[in-house]
Amino acid sequence: MSTWRGVPRESIPWYPTIIDELCNGCQKCFRMCPTKVYEW
Repeated sequence: MSTWRGVPRESIPWYPTIIDELCNGCQKCFRMCPTKVYEW
């Protein structure tokens, strides 16, 4: 089991989040994400 700073990676919740108040609609996150997790 791999860890990140001593914490098992499986126990770290990770998911991409866009803060609506900071989003200007440029779609840069959508275009730049290598794993294509965003939808537009």
